[in-house]
Amino acid sequence: ISPETGGAYSLAASHFAGGSGEKLKDPYQQYELSTQTYLSGAFLPKHHVFSIRAQGQMIQQKVSLADGAITLPYQLFNNLPTPYMVMRGYLPGQFLGKSMINTNLEYRFPLWRLEKGSGTSPVFLRRIHGALIADGVALDGYAYDRKLDQYERLANNQSFWSAGAELKIDTTVGFVLPLTFYAGYYLPLSKFKEAQQWAIGIQL
Repeated sequence: ISPETGGAYSLAASHFAGGSGEKLKDPYQQYELSTQTYLSGAFLPKHHVFSIRAQGQMIQQKVSLADGAITLPYQLFNNLPTPYMVMRGYLPGQFLGKSMINTNLEYRFPLWRLEKGSGTSPVFLRRIHGALIADGVALDGYAYDRKLDQYERLANNQSFWSAGAELKIDTTVGFVLPLTFYAGYYLPLSKFKEAQQWAIGIQL
């Protein structure tokens, strides 16, 4: 259900050139970092894994909000090392900032091994597994307050968290395409929360 050891690491630096004229931006540098590691062993049952993922973006110069990073309420790719900020339980774009650090913690565990289909049906069920999760973000930027219908400027390094659980079913669709269907329950843990949320979706 998950890599049980190892990890992935990514570091990128980009320079955005400026120019003359009122409509052109000043030059700035953007740095992106992503790390992901998996922990298992004698202290955990077989195939139980801690997944730890952290990613960040940093821009020191003054830039427009369009150049900032935003958070997403879902994790479309299960083990992708490329930086993308995930805060499950919040609205899309709830957090927005030119500099941001995002952490995703998961405890993944197997439940049932199915390994069965239905005749010539193009859907093959492989296994069911679950995860306990926690997502956190710290940023230099803004958070959307739905009650006020506006973004609120945040103090530097202010952090926000959510917690939840997911149930996943690994399948093979069309005889060749592996897809994971999931249902999740998430509880935001900040003043920007609305209520606990349920979600269903597909992971690649």
